[in-house]
Amino acid sequence: METKQNRYHVFPVIVIAAMLAVSFVCTASVYNLNEQVSSLQSEVAILQSAAKTAAGTQDNSITTVSNTESVSLSDLYEQVENSVVTIQSTIVEYTMPFGRQVTTEAQGSGFVYDYEGQMVIITNNHVVEDAASITVTFADGNTYDVKVLGADTPTDLAVLSTSAPASEYYPLEIVSSSTVRVGDYVLAIGSPYGLAGTMTTGIVSALNRTITITEDVGSSYDITGLIQNSAPINSGNSGGPLMTYDGQVIGITTAIVSNSDGLGFAVPSDTILTTIETLLA
Repeated sequence: METKQNRYHVFPVIVIAAMLAVSFVCTASVYNLNEQVSSLQSEVAILQSAAKTAAGTQDNSITTVSNTESVSLSDLYEQVENSVVTIQSTIVEYTMPFGRQVTTEAQGSGFVYDYEGQMVIITNNHVVEDAASITVTFADGNTYDVKVLGADTPTDLAVLSTSAPASEYYPLEIVSSSTVRVGDYVLAIGSPYGLAGTMTTGIVSALNRTITITEDVGSSYDITGLIQNSAPINSGNSGGPLMTYDGQVIGITTAIVSNSDGLGFAVPSDTILTTIETLLA
């Protein structure tokens, strides 16, 4: 990101075929032709039964994948777009003589969450860290002031509240990331380069990644347990949700590898849930 947040820098089939070939060689050396035919017919019947069982298992797997792929992303987007927000922060870099302040703008994303009846915005800490003022813009274009309820640097998470009316809030569901597997389909929504409401898709590429964040001042720290994914994300996506094709949050997009192709990382939802509880206790 060009702003402040850029600092964070067929096996069963083969077995069946092999078994049939071995059986044919053995029986050919012992039985006459009729006995061979009879024996082979029996074996074929058994193998056909096994093949049907294997095919049934395979069909179920294909059906599951097909169902996932047949999800209407357009319908899903319409269901969740109002839950994702754009966050704008003004950071005071330093104060010059006579009180003049030099500021920079940081932009990121976030999403609405219902924490025990309290509507909050979840985002990355680096989106709002050291901000003199923060605003949040909802999908309908309305903008409101923001208050930071809590922030945690090691997990790069922050919880915000806004002055928006109840009608603006469309909370997303956060589910456990413990069942996430490599290869699962995921989607990300955010505001890359200020383009609010941008959706991208990909898969989970790896789990339990650790990245080192180096700040402008030279200090660094590690963020662990991250979900690596291939959904294209860019500067401004930080803080947006990483979701399943069911529209459930399993992570929060946090970092990308500069000049890479599809190397993005998200803080897993289990970490989000634990951190929120700590920050709002």
